[in-house]
Formats: sequence, structure tokens, C-alpha cells
Amino acid sequence: MSKLILSAALLAIALPTAPAIARSMNGYTVRATTMRAGPDIDYPAVLRLRRQTGITVYGCLRDWSWCDVRAWRERGWVRQRDINVDYRGRRRPISPQIGLSIQLFIFRDYWDSHYSSHRFYSERPRWEDRYYQQHRAEWGPLPDRRSPSVQRAPDADRVQPQGHGAPVKATPPQRVKPKKERPPADSGRTDEHRPRTP
Repeated sequence: MSKLILSAALLAIALPTAPAIARSMNGYTVRATTMRAGPDIDYPAVLRLRRQTGITVYGCLRDWSWCDVRAWRERGWVRQRDINVDYRGRRRPISPQIGLSIQLFIFRDYWDSHYSSHRFYSERPRWEDRYYQQHRAEWGPLPDRRSPSVQRAPDADRVQPQGHGAPVKATPPQRVKPKKERPPADSGRTDEHRPRTP
């Protein structure tokens, strides 16, 4: 019985220091900063944020350098050092102990979801090239670039039959020309036109 009481007491002591479940948090900018369309200062600016601007923080990269946030109706990335969050009734700097989730930066998904109405979206191919050429480990695994929305897959004109087996080339239907009926050999001839046999 004493061991059970001791275990319960130790658990009660440990719980307050355990990280919270990963979730979004209310936060504030601690200085004037810029929300960008990716976790790097070279990405286009989405919004200029003043000091003490209220934001929602969804999570940060695994090295905690940049965080995915929302301000008003805009979504983008802000440096971690420019943000504090509400944690247990106090404003605190972001750290792994507060329970924010680790966010990935998948360029195609992020830009298509949040920036299709922005002017810089017209330069999406150039920024996507940059994403693949200068990808960083803290952004997460590099996704396969091949996609019907980006480029035509080499087997896009193939269909896969039900069950096992190799893909079968899809053949477009062909028009069949109707055969012309040949008239009979004697058609249109009369006995008058037949050659006479001597």
C-alpha cells in the first residue's frame, strides 16, 4: 500500500513538468517582424507584423528556427526568436517543453493552400525550383516532385488492369470506314451490250 501511495505522489510531481499535448497556441510578436511565404528570409514577404501583434502558432520546424503562424487571415512563417506564446498563464519564449508540434514545410501543399490569390504566386515555378535545389533537412523529407499537377507522369496514358499484371497501353478507339459494296459483274449491262460470239 505504501508503494502505491509513493508511486502516486511521484506521478503527481512529474505531471506539471511534462510537455503539453501538441496543439496550436496563442502568441505575440516581441518585435516588429515579417511573415514570409517560407521558412527563410529569401521567401516573399506576406505581411509586416508590428510588435505585440496577436498571432496563432501552429508549430515550428524541428530546429525551432521558424514557426508556422496565422495573423488575421494570412498564414506564413515567422522567426522563432520574434515570438512568445501564452503558456500556463504567462508569456514565454518558444521551446520544445511547451508542447508545440513539429511542422514540415512542403512547398507545393503550403503554397497551393495559402497563396493562390497572392501576386507572387505567379512565380510559383521559380520558387518551387529553389525549394528543391536548396532544400534543408529541418524542413522535413524532400517530397517526390513528380505529380500530375506539376508535370505529366510518363505513364499517364497507361491504365492498370484489375488484379496483378503489367500496365496495359490504353489504345484510343479507331473509326472503322464502311466498306463500299462492289456492284455485280453484270450490273448495269444488258444483252445488247454483251459481245457476240461468232
